[in-house]
Amino acid sequence: MKAVKKLIDGKEIGLEELEGRADQAQILKHYKIFGPELGISTIADAIT
Repeated sequence: MKAVKKLIDGKEIGLEELEGRADQAQILKHYKIFGPELGISTIADAIT
């Protein structure tokens, strides 16, 4: 695992911070999630 970590160039962040940094518009486009679906569920629920 340490060998793999050395190959990655970036900053490690916590999972809590990941949601705030995510590009929600890109996620909606990629997973083809539309407005009515978000009215009844969250983005996370729509993806899974």
